[in-house]
Formats: sequence, C-alpha cells, structure tokens
Amino acid sequence: MKRILIYINDSLGELDWITPFLLSDEASKYKFFIYFNNVGSDLEAKKRIYSEYSLTRDNITLLNSKENHFPKLSKIDDFVNRALNKIKGINYHLFEWSRNGMDFLRVFVAKFIPNSYRFDVIFRDYNLKDSFALRILAKNSSNAKFVIFPHAVGIQRVIPGHTREPIKSTKVDLWLENTEISDYAAEKYSNQLFVSGAPVLSDNFKKESMFDPESSRILILTRICSPEYGFTLEDSLSVYSDILSWCSGNSFNVMVKHHPRDKNLKVWRKIQERFSNVEEYTDSLMNLSDKFSACLSFFSTAGLFLTSRRVPVFDISPYEELKEAVSYPFHFNGEDGRLTHDLVEQGCFSRLENYDKIKDISFLSDSSRRQYNCCKQLFPEEAHKRIQLKLDEVLD
Repeated sequence: MKRILIYINDSLGELDWITPFLLSDEASKYKFFIYFNNVGSDLEAKKRIYSEYSLTRDNITLLNSKENHFPKLSKIDDFVNRALNKIKGINYHLFEWSRNGMDFLRVFVAKFIPNSYRFDVIFRDYNLKDSFALRILAKNSSNAKFVIFPHAVGIQRVIPGHTREPIKSTKVDLWLENTEISDYAAEKYSNQLFVSGAPVLSDNFKKESMFDPESSRILILTRICSPEYGFTLEDSLSVYSDILSWCSGNSFNVMVKHHPRDKNLKVWRKIQERFSNVEEYTDSLMNLSDKFSACLSFFSTAGLFLTSRRVPVFDISPYEELKEAVSYPFHFNGEDGRLTHDLVEQGCFSRLENYDKIKDISFLSDSSRRQYNCCKQLFPEEAHKRIQLKLDEVLD
C-alpha cells in the first residue's frame, strides 16, 4: 500500500479540497498520513478538526499526535513568513534571496531532527511555502513524488494587466488544478499540469439540491475586504446592512457565513445583531445541507459550494470604478466597463441589480439551472477517479 503524506499548511481550504478524495472509494488503496502546520491552535484543536472532517479511518493517520516538537518550529515559520512578506513589499530580489536562504536553513536543520517516516507521495498546496516540518517529514523520502494541489474550489488564472509573483521553482511531479482556466502554473510546469476537477464539486453534483425558491431563506457569504478586490470594507458593511434590512422587511431569514480569518468580524456582527432574522454559520460549507432561495456573496469562490448544489449565487460586491493605477489580481474590465471576475463571466455567478428579484421564483429557478450547468462545464466531474488514475500513472 503506497504511503502518502498530506501536508496541510496554513489553511483549511487545502483540507476542504483533499478530504472528499481521502474519503472516496478510489482512495481506499492508499495509506494516508496528515500533518497540520499552522492549522489549529493546539494539538486538541488539530484532533478536533481531524474528527470534524470525518478523517478517523483505518487508512488515515494524524501525524500531529505523534510529532509534538514540530509546533515550536511552526512558530518560527510563522514569524519568518510574516517578515518575508514585509521584505517582499520593499524589494523583491531581497525577498527571493531571503526566502532561498531560509529554505536552505530548513533543509539543514531537518538533518539533525529524528524522523523515521518514509513516503511514496507528498501532497503540498500550490502556495509552495516551505516549512521546517515539511522538510523534516520529507527528508527520508528522496524518491517521493511531489503532488501540488489547490485550495478548496480555487482558480489560479493569470489576469491580463496584472503582474503576478513569479512561481517558485521546486520539485513537482504532478500539479493538479480544479479547472482548465487555471493557467498560473502552465508556463513553468506545463508537463506536470493536470486538470483533475475539484473533489468537493464532483461530490456536490451528485447530491440532493439545496435550492428551494419558496424557502424564504438567504445565505450570505462575507469576506476579508481589500481595495485589491475592487471594494472597501466600509462600502461592504453598508451593503450588508441594506441587505439585512431588506430581508427583515420582506420576511426572509438569513444565514451568514463569515470568512474565518477576517479580523473585522466584530463590525460585521455588530450590524447583524440588530436583526432577529439572522443566524451565523461557523462550520465548513462542505457540511451545509439547508435549503435556500439564493446565496448572496461578496467576491469569493466559496459560492461554488452552493452553485454545485443548485442554489443560485449572486455577487453583491460594491465594486468601485475601474482604476488604471490599481493592479487587480482577480478582477478585470468587463464588456460593460465594470469590474468583473471569472465566475461571473463564466456564468457560475450572476450580478444582482435589484433585491426584489430574490422574490421572483421564475428568475431564481432560471438562474439556478443556468449557473449549475455552467459550473459543471467549468469543473470536470469524476474528480476522484481522475486523481487516482493520474496518481497511479505518476507512481508507475
């Protein structure tokens, strides 16, 4: 049985992507070892995440409960990464030199820390951030195949006019992407690139619909706001207040899901506390099964969790006028002259010009059908099988 390390670094978005595959029939032939780096505040939190994602299976082992000395090194990683981000904003060449130096130091330190694990495959996410724990766990696996995998339902596309950070050079045997329009790695790793689809969306396509236009329930997805996304926190809070007021006046109940790393949650919550028809959802969207009339989302790919379950998703981001001096990493100028993004242009999301349209059952039903079909065209089905076949090919 092939031994596979799943290295989850900094974000549960990586776990959202890989978990459906780990729990699939196609993955039962492998032995998995999961390590959480800077995910979960302590060992108990990591064990809780492991349990909440239903990973307590015979072929899945949580390494954090066995390697207790790594958290100290993870704190160093966190400090170094924050320092590198500051350096990058000052001088990119100095950032590259400093990052390469730290990568070398991690490999050097790993030589002196005991580790008996050997793996045939190592999965790491496509941010390609190095860390002490990764180097320690991988040091006895020089022949291991490295598989790069996405976050949740993320799209990595090169936006015209925006200069992205050059992709890091590292060992890559297979680079998995959710969709064909994710072309960020296409130039450097074209021979390793494979569009597998997103496992969670493949599962969702087969699940019962969550769309009920007569439910009078709305799901709202907020996000960390930044001018680089084309809108500000102040304008977003104004839209949020307006929507909740409209829902309250039109007898719609609201469930809201905030971004888990948003440092401004207090201001969002201060607004929603004024309304008795609002409840907050804190679990993963993977586990959501409620019925909704629609999902209203500030810019995020998270809405795809709903589109794939036939709930129509409407982008409510208060976009500013296009500013030529600003480089937008995910947005571009649409045909109507307004800022837009791939999920709107590909038909997976729509704009909502008038809140009263949420009461139009025919409009919601048409939007549900159209968006769902666009989503299936953009993201390949049968992702589990596609990953398993490509993995076996790489291991052959």
